[in-house]
Amino acid sequence: MEDWIIGVIVACILAVALIVLIIILCWKCKKFRVCLKDDVEKQIQTISGKLADRDVSSVSGLENKAFQSATQVRDSVHVQNEVTNVQPGDKVKVLQEIRDARNRAAATVQKKVLDIEQQRLEQQRLEQQRLEQQRLEQQRLEQQRLEQQRLQQQRLEQQRLEQQRLEQQRLQQQRLEQQRLEQQRLEKQRLEQQRLEQQRLQQQILEQQRLEQQRLEQQRLEQQRQEQQRQEQQQWYVQVNTLTEYDDEEDDDEEDDDDEEEEEDNRGRGRRRGRSRQRDRDKSRHRSESGDFSRKRETTDPNKTIDLHYLSLQDAMNKFMNFLKAMENDYHNSNFRRVDRFVHIITGRGLHSRNRIPKIKPAVQSYLDKHNYTHEWKNNGGLVTIDLYTKRRNYM
Repeated sequence: MEDWIIGVIVACILAVALIVLIIILCWKCKKFRVCLKDDVEKQIQTISGKLADRDVSSVSGLENKAFQSATQVRDSVHVQNEVTNVQPGDKVKVLQEIRDARNRAAATVQKKVLDIEQQRLEQQRLEQQRLEQQRLEQQRLEQQRLEQQRLQQQRLEQQRLEQQRLEQQRLQQQRLEQQRLEQQRLEKQRLEQQRLEQQRLQQQILEQQRLEQQRLEQQRLEQQRQEQQRQEQQQWYVQVNTLTEYDDEEDDDEEDDDDEEEEEDNRGRGRRRGRSRQRDRDKSRHRSESGDFSRKRETTDPNKTIDLHYLSLQDAMNKFMNFLKAMENDYHNSNFRRVDRFVHIITGRGLHSRNRIPKIKPAVQSYLDKHNYTHEWKNNGGLVTIDLYTKRRNYM
């Protein structure tokens, strides 16, 4: 009885010891599994970190390390079983747990690797997309730069064209301004010329008015002088006609006789005219020698006397005017000597006006009156003596 009780007690003690041993072994196995799990998780985190750093080549090494760790766990369990003499059922469980842990670790690693690969592909896609966007952005920026450069060149070209247009406008305005100034200068010059021309014309008009006034004054004085001379000549003619009245009556009788003789006998006309002309000369010479002006009107100098008998009116007047001008020049060149003062013109009394020969005496009389010569008719109007002293002022 006591042996059975001792046996039961020993059996109970052995059972308790076995239970304690199993508990200790289980506790150790659990601790080992926890350590192994922590090691596997650390290795998985290391793999994830390295994959994040794009070091894919270390994944296979880490996987091998994980399998090696699982193998070490298995070997450790096997060694522990051998040391502690674990039962086969517990050993199978431990191995199964180790295999499960290894499979889970491998699945986790494979999943992590796939996730990392997907992340890498996604990152690569994103990188390519970023690079494409960057390329497109660079292309867009290059296009913008080229567009800005083109716009800049276009703006510069427009500015150059605008400056060229403004320069052309400035030159055109300058040319127009020069033309306007030139036109103004020409207009001023023309106006100045007109003003000077008007002044000149005004001066000419004033000069003409002054000369006209002088001429009118001279005419007035000359008319007064002529009137005075005419009055003196009238007085002198009254005296002369009183002395020569008898001679004029004889001349008229002789003219009547000449007409009758011409009608009777044309052959004696020349002789009678000669006698009549000789008588006229004798009477004129006698009258001149006996008159008050005999010393002034001496006709013996042939250079101071011209005969216009039997000349046409045109020839006689040309000869008369040339002779008178020559005598005036001689009188002027002789310093107005008294001996060159008087000239004599023989015109006849008009008897030679017959047979269509023009009269010379009226033309000479008109010329002398027109040019204001002081003159005196002698020989019954057949001889005129001209005093050049009255024209002396024309040379002074």
